[in-house]
Amino acid sequence: MASITEEEVIKVLNTVIEKQSGKSIYEMGLVTQIEVKDDNISIIVTPTDPSCPIGMKLAYDAKVALLNLPDVGKVNVKLIEHKHADEMNKMLKELG
Repeated sequence: MASITEEEVIKVLNTVIEKQSGKSIYEMGLVTQIEVKDDNISIIVTPTDPSCPIGMKLAYDAKVALLNLPDVGKVNVKLIEHKHADEMNKMLKELG
């Protein structure tokens, strides 16, 4: 099994669009960390505002998109600097 590359992860993240701006979460700089180890992916999503109402949706959409990569193992998406980060991160972990 081939390892997933950071370039593949970025390509997927560029498909997760923030509708108001029409830009991807990667292009907007909302993905502040990417770590790829073999077939496992970890990213950190930092919303533009601590009370951003769509922060959870963007993090959720990123996780779902990454889980659809062929041969992916674990996908960890962590939302930081959001007033509901703890609750949101619990929900993201439950996705798999």
